[in-house]
Amino acid sequence: MSPHRAVRCRARLVPGPSSVKMKTNRNLNILSPQQQTLLSSLLPVARIATSGCRKDLPVKLRTASLVIGPSGGGKSHLARSLGERLTLPIMVINVSSWVVLSARNEPWTYSVICQWLDSLQDKGGILVLDEICALDRRSDWVTYIRLEVHDLMDGIIPLAARLPSPPSDNLWGEDPPNELPDAIQREILAKRLRDRVFILACGAWQHAWRSNSRQIGFGSATAALEPPSCEQILESIEPELRQRFRNEVCWLPPLAYSDYVTVSANIENRISDKRTRNAWNRLAGPAIEEAVAGGLGMRVFEELMLAALLDAHDRDEPGRDALYQPEI
Repeated sequence: MSPHRAVRCRARLVPGPSSVKMKTNRNLNILSPQQQTLLSSLLPVARIATSGCRKDLPVKLRTASLVIGPSGGGKSHLARSLGERLTLPIMVINVSSWVVLSARNEPWTYSVICQWLDSLQDKGGILVLDEICALDRRSDWVTYIRLEVHDLMDGIIPLAARLPSPPSDNLWGEDPPNELPDAIQREILAKRLRDRVFILACGAWQHAWRSNSRQIGFGSATAALEPPSCEQILESIEPELRQRFRNEVCWLPPLAYSDYVTVSANIENRISDKRTRNAWNRLAGPAIEEAVAGGLGMRVFEELMLAALLDAHDRDEPGRDALYQPEI
């Protein structure tokens, strides 16, 4: 795979001052052509995984998908874009902050997942496991997390997980009528997890990417970072985890210069305020050069949006300093 292949991401437009009029559609997705291609390949898999058709099949479907790429490549944004495109509920869990069952004084991650499953009712949903590469760490705590993630991907609701309590209008705290036994409720949630949820995991596996370059960043203006081979990535993933995903891995290689330019142009075209658009056009070139040199990824556009708004506000209101005087 070419190291210059562009990646897909969504750039979030930062709202500006009230004097600056902009399009602020929250569902606005800005993707590079290559990202759009990958999103299109995931859409049919996600539709099947969330449609409920799996319950009638004689063979278990393996729909869980893995997205791999360096930090800043837009993996999490891609996952959220998938949920928005399908208009399905989406839950994002950072595996690095997973709270294992029986932990004290904190809500258990698996119990929160059960609440989300209960809220789906007859709809499908997308469950994103972000930073799943954290499971490669060696510790007893990570071992417990790994076992719970394995259960999740196998469609199992552990006995220790707290199940959602049914709503009750009884002021005396009595059990509501027709309450389902825990065993039945657990099976309902497990079946919903197996039949109506698409699991998408995202990970960087940084050491595999860095092993192909002497530089720390993920790209520079003078030397491109060679993406790791499939063998390198697979060697970085625990076999017990890897076998729970589809064999086809979704690759998001580092952003190339042309990707930054394409996304920048798409964002500029969607800025309705003329001053802000002109500021974006003037500041984009140096910002892109800095992003390529430092491997900043898509976050450069969020910072660039703020810089453009500040520049436009500066030119629009020369007496702005008075706005920042503290009240006495």
